Amino acid sequence: MRLAGVITLYHPNKNVLSNIKTFLDQLDILYVLDNTENPDISIKKLFSEIEKVKYVAFGDNMGIAYAMNYALKASDGYDFLLTMDQDSHFMPGMMAKYKQAIEEQEKINPQRTGVYSVNFDQRVDAVIPGYKKIDVAITSGSIIPVHIAKAVGGFDETLFIDEVDNEFCYRIKKNGYDILEFPSIILKHSLGHQTFHQILGFHYNTFNHNALRKYYMTRNRIYVLKKYPEIRCWYIKNIIKDVIKVILAENDKKHKINYIIKGMRDGINNHMGKFIEYNH
Repeated sequence: MRLAGVITLYHPNKNVLSNIKTFLDQLDILYVLDNTENPDISIKKLFSEIEKVKYVAFGDNMGIAYAMNYALKASDGYDFLLTMDQDSHFMPGMMAKYKQAIEEQEKINPQRTGVYSVNFDQRVDAVIPGYKKIDVAITSGSIIPVHIAKAVGGFDETLFIDEVDNEFCYRIKKNGYDILEFPSIILKHSLGHQTFHQILGFHYNTFNHNALRKYYMTRNRIYVLKKYPEIRCWYIKNIIKDVIKVILAENDKKHKINYIIKGMRDGINNHMGKFIEYNH
């Protein structure tokens, strides 16, 4: 099993190297793709000295989907591609166990799985051996067969960020492939600045994304729900829930609601790609 990896950077902190060390030894090559507008020279120097690492600075924020497609194109000759973000790391021994599980699964059902995934929130089913079929997998910690990812068209760059992983998974399943999760493989992953709240006995959480992220999340959800009508109700429900949570519990409410409205308009009107401020 020839395994390449890709990790996307955006203003990375000092923890990124220690995160990479939790999986690098199991890879044949790692593409470190930097979306930072003006990357630190020390970062380039750091990665240039690490064996098996190929560092590429785009010089601008090109988005997650662009970076994933760059890695796919660069991964010719490899069987699989591990996709990671800078805030994630594997628990000790998990990456080797992950590879072994995939190799065993491919012997039993070759070329049936379009995405392999892990347990990223340490749910109680972490002790369950084997795998389970799921509908979507997040980018970080996923391992995808390179030839299958290319065959279904790669990642949708019009999304830029947010929903890139979900849309890819919907397309994978539409093309007849499975998405499998190994519950016993643990990945530590950050989903934002999560806070917990209670109102009238109802408990809920918020991730407190900034206004621009709210724009991308809203716009891209509308794009995806138009493309895949079967999940339309779920996406509409989540857009409404996000608005309510901003009003009830998050800071910078006016700014965020304004950008959510912009996202709705651009999603409906198919104004996609990187956000450009204009008179809405």
